[in-house]
Amino acid sequence: MTQPITKTKELIKLILSKRRDLSEEDILKMIEERISELGGLIDDEAAAMLIAKELGVQLPLTGTRLQLSSLKIRDITPGYRNITLKAHVLKVSNIFRLRKNDEVRRYVRVLLGDETGQVWLILWNDLAVKAYNEFIPGDLVLVEKAYCKKYRDRVEIGLLRDGKITLMEKNTSIDKLMELKSKHNLNIILLQVADVVRGPKATCIYGYDGYRNMYRVVLYDVLEEVRPGKMIIVQDYREGGEGTFKIYTGGLTRLYVWEGSSFPEVPSQESYRREVLNVSSLNKLGENMPCWDVDLKGFYVGFIPFRRTGGSLWISDAESVLRIPLFDDNLLESITKLKVLNEIVLKGVSIRKNENRYFLKVLPCSTIIVTGKVYEKMPLSTCNHLLTERSCKAELNATVTSLSIGVKQFRDAVIVGLSVWIDDGTGQAHIIVNNEKIIEELLGISLKEFIEYKNDNILEEVIDFLKDDIIGNDVGIKGILLKSGILIPSQIRLISAS
Repeated sequence: MTQPITKTKELIKLILSKRRDLSEEDILKMIEERISELGGLIDDEAAAMLIAKELGVQLPLTGTRLQLSSLKIRDITPGYRNITLKAHVLKVSNIFRLRKNDEVRRYVRVLLGDETGQVWLILWNDLAVKAYNEFIPGDLVLVEKAYCKKYRDRVEIGLLRDGKITLMEKNTSIDKLMELKSKHNLNIILLQVADVVRGPKATCIYGYDGYRNMYRVVLYDVLEEVRPGKMIIVQDYREGGEGTFKIYTGGLTRLYVWEGSSFPEVPSQESYRREVLNVSSLNKLGENMPCWDVDLKGFYVGFIPFRRTGGSLWISDAESVLRIPLFDDNLLESITKLKVLNEIVLKGVSIRKNENRYFLKVLPCSTIIVTGKVYEKMPLSTCNHLLTERSCKAELNATVTSLSIGVKQFRDAVIVGLSVWIDDGTGQAHIIVNNEKIIEELLGISLKEFIEYKNDNILEEVIDFLKDDIIGNDVGIKGILLKSGILIPSQIRLISAS
């Protein structure tokens, strides 16, 4: 093994052997300038090694120990050991896990930067957890007893056994953070939290930037201390969408709680409230309304499950009815606990515009709140036909004109939903039924039998048979008929066969 070069004269001799266009005086002058440039923090030997690197002269560095107090990032090269580095934290990765020989090790990657460049620092186990929990972008840290190596064509540093990283100065300055973001082209954004919606699967954070733009951030693992009024840094995201600015997150996205200064003249959380719209309001939206997020209020009507995941959630008020498509099962646990005609607020719904029509999109963070208000407790008149200008207690006969059936097994529950259209000659009404007793009385099949037919792969044939058997029949109905055209049944009985 080639012995490490430790004397300045030997270093100069090696440089001159590779660069015959230079003289010893030239090298000595360059060493003097380098020491002066680094504020006298390195000795002549370390300066000579840096000069060799700049001139493209490869040194046998194995085992070399630099005698220096500090280096700049641009001066670090593979093979250096005992490095001391003062730099700003630019970002800290999530905690990763590496399994080797039945041992799991945790590590994080910390991107460090100074005025000369950037370098990744790899930290393991306890030091990794410490860095993840304590450091945020902009912090000034001191790295001691580090080594440098090349990994996949990238220079990175790590700590020797007795190496350490120390916080020198906590960043509390927005200006400093923005300066680092600009200089190092960092993919970070600082937001003041206005609202937080925590759903069963994800959390939506609504926040302002320093220019009063509103953003929505969807994350699946959010710190409990993130709440309205707090400042957060979002790292490694992408931006897109219209209306409310959207931040799309991925596996590398990281969120920090900022304890520094706040934005001047940014609205407080008290001034931001997502609009609460009732069902009828959606029919009155103007053509030039932007796309944005709202909370939607109405009375729960029922749920028709899709064949695989999700389904149609129906809510209504006295004037209008609304079908909300769900494309996953995130809200099913809440839906199975709802009672018909109880008022609910669906929090975190995105309104999108396509040409001249508005569409609703339920977000991953959407959640259902029950207000406690019940529609059926309101004073209602009685009606015996479907032609009505006000909501009423209905008791009438009508003909079934359409029937669809949705069946789903969710955990230990069986969800069956009927969508029934009826006509009594004066008008039509739409019935959504999830009530087990009503379904069994109308169809003559129990919920348990539906699952048995599904497991036997004959459910579709059974549904087709039931539809042929019911459509065209007259039924006697008792329930509440809403002005919106929705009829909430308390009883449906078959009167005659067609």
